[in-house]
Amino acid sequence: STPSPGMGVAVSEDQIAGRLKVLCAELAALVNAKLQSGKAPVKPQDIPVHYDADGRGGALSSHKGDYKFVPIHASSNARAAGKFPNRRSELWFGTVMLARSGQVNLSRLDRDSQNRLRQEAMSQETSRSRLFTFHFLTRSSIRSLNC
Repeated sequence: STPSPGMGVAVSEDQIAGRLKVLCAELAALVNAKLQSGKAPVKPQDIPVHYDADGRGGALSSHKGDYKFVPIHASSNARAAGKFPNRRSELWFGTVMLARSGQVNLSRLDRDSQNRLRQEAMSQETSRSRLFTFHFLTRSSIRSLNC
């Protein structure tokens, strides 16, 4: 494992995959607690995990086991190519819109990370360039979730 830029802590792909699997188990338990009787339970392995496969993220697929880890090449062309320079920017602004409508829960992030994300979202909103590097969110999430 190698230190992630800005983190100062070595986090291996195996550790990241392990934490993602734990989160899938927690999410499956939440969904199953709300399922109507007679419905098939959701298994943690049924939950798709989309991740940035560019750079270091490319090695994550070798740790997925039977989980649905879905690589996203964030530097690839955006689906709405006229609006965004790449997929990373498109995903960032899509997430901002979901957050504004109350569909993103950031409560597990520490207050500083939440504030930084709000600042980034606001600065990107007024920026002419719809380009955002998602690495801060990834680093903050890993640090906040004690990965």
